Amino acid sequence: MSSGPPGWRVDEAWQAAFAQALDEVDIVSFDVFDTAITRLTDTPRDIFAAAERDLVLQWGDMAQGFAAARAQSEWAARQNAAAQQREEVGLDEIYAELARHMPQLAPLLAQIQQAELAAETEFCKPVPDILRAHAHALAANKRVLFLSDMYLPANFVRGLLRGCGFGAAPPLWISSETGRTKSRGGIWPLLRREIGPPARLLHIGDDEHADRLQPAAHGVRVLPFIRARSSRRAGAVAMPAILPFSRAQRTAELAARHPATPETNEAARHRTGQVLGGLMVGGFLRWLEPRLLRYGIDHVYFCARDGWLLHQAWQAADISARTGIAASYLYVSRWPLHLARAHAEASGTRLTPALLHFLIPETPEMSASTLLRQARLDQEADITQAAYSALGALDVPLATADRLASLRNILAAHPAPVLALAAQTHAALSAYLAQEGFGTTARPAIIDLGWHGTMQAALSQILRAGGRNVPLAGFYYALWPAASGQRPAAGWMEAAFGNDFMAPSELQPLRRTADMLEELHGAPEGSVRDYRCDNGRWMPVLADAQAERQAYQSITRPFQEGTLAAISALFSKGQHGSLRLADLTPEAGLAALRAVLLAPTSREVALFGGLVHCRGTGHDTALPVVGPAPVSAPAHRLQEDLAQRSWPAGVLRAWRDAVDGPDRATILALARDMFPFLPEHELRHYA
Repeated sequence: MSSGPPGWRVDEAWQAAFAQALDEVDIVSFDVFDTAITRLTDTPRDIFAAAERDLVLQWGDMAQGFAAARAQSEWAARQNAAAQQREEVGLDEIYAELARHMPQLAPLLAQIQQAELAAETEFCKPVPDILRAHAHALAANKRVLFLSDMYLPANFVRGLLRGCGFGAAPPLWISSETGRTKSRGGIWPLLRREIGPPARLLHIGDDEHADRLQPAAHGVRVLPFIRARSSRRAGAVAMPAILPFSRAQRTAELAARHPATPETNEAARHRTGQVLGGLMVGGFLRWLEPRLLRYGIDHVYFCARDGWLLHQAWQAADISARTGIAASYLYVSRWPLHLARAHAEASGTRLTPALLHFLIPETPEMSASTLLRQARLDQEADITQAAYSALGALDVPLATADRLASLRNILAAHPAPVLALAAQTHAALSAYLAQEGFGTTARPAIIDLGWHGTMQAALSQILRAGGRNVPLAGFYYALWPAASGQRPAAGWMEAAFGNDFMAPSELQPLRRTADMLEELHGAPEGSVRDYRCDNGRWMPVLADAQAERQAYQSITRPFQEGTLAAISALFSKGQHGSLRLADLTPEAGLAALRAVLLAPTSREVALFGGLVHCRGTGHDTALPVVGPAPVSAPAHRLQEDLAQRSWPAGVLRAWRDAVDGPDRATILALARDMFPFLPEHELRHYA
């Protein structure tokens, strides 16, 4: 345990500042966690996940859920202590609450505590800068103390410090023993009484409030050390599946905090791709490969645009060479598929409700002119005149469901141009698919992020309409409940991270991240709008999505490049950094995407909040996934803005960081509405 984090380099400039401050004080106190020692986990609570991992190995299913229950138990114990006006709790109090949450473990509390302490020992490492500063202070004959706001037993923390090289008997003042904390300032008068008022103190720590503002208010000189600080990740839930991400993320992040060369945004996005993308995409590919072999799939088609990164990753993992399964990138998207399917299913001159809702989706913030332009019906005089008569101005938001329904009724009353467009699209798409050899092999499959299964159903319908009764399979990230209705038309469908047979509440975490997944996986080009024949070859006509292309180049591209670098190394060498090929499971991938996309840090919001997402069918109206924070607006305005954004967790994180005091109660209420699947002790981080 004595070696520091991998890739760490000592900050010589900070050492010089410490040496200068040391000359003017008598006593030096060091904060313990995230200063003198640090955990090689993304968040402190991931220690509970490591303990659960070990407990399940020992006792099986009865220990499942320990990590989440342990976090809940600590929150409950702190609530009880606050009601009694106590500043701190101890580990025994927390475990008394645990016995109430998981009564089956009550007879085993002593052994479980030992598992938690063993996990702390496994993941705790010394911070080399503080080791050197500690040695310097002792050599200068300064008195050295360690301070910690911590529920762990004092003797155990002393053992951690000793094992990390901070002396045989490091003097420790810890809140679990003193009942006083740095965060509330109670430790400083207590410490003053012990050492005497004339002594000049220097305190080193990472927390802005507990280690800087509070000691300064008590006349203590401070020198911040923030390089080993970790994040609490508001909204994260501890589970063993998070451990591959947790270790890899923390290790890579600490190594990136180079004292002389700060990490650029592009490098940080690349690093996030290596960890999050490596686990998420790698977990999907390792789930996918054996299924393709089991079902005898002979050709896979990655569908534009969401299949772009997956196709690149397939090539980086060299799966075709290993399996003999051919792979292609297919320029198909919702727009031509819905129109082509409508033509294949058409009877008479009636437009189906499904087509009407596709052309005029539930987007009250959009105008009639925008929706008609997206549908390529804005030059149809009969339709535009009828819309003007019914709605008035066409360039203002439709605003209500009634006005959206009115626009659908106008299209239903003028079906001829819509049906003509559908017939034209069907012919062009069929020609393109035939050119690409789609449906000519015995067992093809499409690969995509998924959601509703409509793409597969449309492709199957088009194949059947063309006389090719080929069974088409589909393999996805996730399928929503509505996909069940598509199964008879679509064929075999499977998903790695969540499927349509799960309860809607179980799928909510994935649904809250779907838009962000699309942007991180998307192509450096617009959505497919049509097809044209150039010199006898059918080519896709792509939407002019300038905002999306710009966001791709600056944000998505480095993330994808990091992902592909990790995938290439993992599948060829078996490891990349602290990640191993065996770490690539759907469970680990889902835990990783939940951590970053449902519980982002402030840094991650800054890195990826500039992405834009198009919710409409036309892909020509893009909104930033995190907009400017209207924190002075009333609650209903905040709710309206949040509903339009594609990264709700990122929005709430940004708003929470931007405000203090009573305004955070509004943000907490919005978080409760947006994330009802999160426990209260996780939601409280938004307050």
